[in-house]
Amino acid sequence: KQAGVTTNCERLERGLDIMEQVQSKVEGLREDLKIMMVQVEEKRAAAGILIEQVKKASAEAADEKQGASEEEAKTTIIANNAKELQEQADGELKQAMPAMKAAGEAVDCLDKASIG
Repeated sequence: KQAGVTTNCERLERGLDIMEQVQSKVEGLREDLKIMMVQVEEKRAAAGILIEQVKKASAEAADEKQGASEEEAKTTIIANNAKELQEQADGELKQAMPAMKAAGEAVDCLDKASIG
């Protein structure tokens, strides 16, 4: 009987030792968890700030894109108008060239005696 009681006492002591070790490890894990939760919260806050910055930059980019699209439309209109003016000027020049050539030939025919 004494041996059985001694064996049971030893088992209980080993069990208590194991429970103390486990309790110590659990406390260590709780401390680690507290530290990790602080880090997670800091990263969450940083991510929130970054998200706001990205949203702001995206909105600014959208505004700039809208402005660029408006400028592109204005530029296209100006370019089309310039093209029309160029075509008109080319047409007028084409019509004026024969008269200018004839005038040049007429000037070439003149000499000092005919001018004077």
